[in-house]
Amino acid sequence: MNTRARHFSGWLLVLLAGWIRMPAIRLLGRLRPTEPRNDHSLSDEEYAQLVDEKTRNSGPLVSVSSLFELNTGLPFTLTESDFEESEPEGYLDVFHARVSSLMPEVDTDSIERIVVQYGLQISAQHAYELRHYDSPVLLVEPKTRYVGLVKAQLSPYIRDLRARTVRLGEPSDRTQAISERFGVLVAHYLSMRDDAFVDGLAKELDPFLR
Repeated sequence: MNTRARHFSGWLLVLLAGWIRMPAIRLLGRLRPTEPRNDHSLSDEEYAQLVDEKTRNSGPLVSVSSLFELNTGLPFTLTESDFEESEPEGYLDVFHARVSSLMPEVDTDSIERIVVQYGLQISAQHAYELRHYDSPVLLVEPKTRYVGLVKAQLSPYIRDLRARTVRLGEPSDRTQAISERFGVLVAHYLSMRDDAFVDGLAKELDPFLR
């Protein structure tokens, strides 16, 4: 089976699983006395551990440096090789040195807060439990081979879900190379910075804002 066929098979299985579980989730929602609390506060020890994990590992710093470049167009992106001559406790200094060479006004404390905040955001998103919502929801997503998966995930929880797709523009070679390190979330990170998607999103939203 070639790569495209494997992708399609995986997409189809996830899509079917989403629709199959819909009745069960809605039934459980009626039987469960309370909605999920979604309280993701961390103890001081857990927070210190997260700070250590995000600032002494090259992976999170490479990801945040890539986001800096996607947001600004400046060459912030680091690679694993940039950390080879440093010990883990100096990894944050490597990132700060890159940022300082392009934006000298940004201090080390600000860099650390951004890196840790991004880690907290991702952790909270992964831990969040979906809850039932009875008002209309408009889902607009980039047009990729994964279209339909988010709708399948959300449909059991949302009574009135309307889904739309909007095409992405053609990224530059540099932007494409940077964004590919985010795996299946490539389109997510590109859509927030893509003129064609933003224009299409505005057109989808316009009728609802009149």
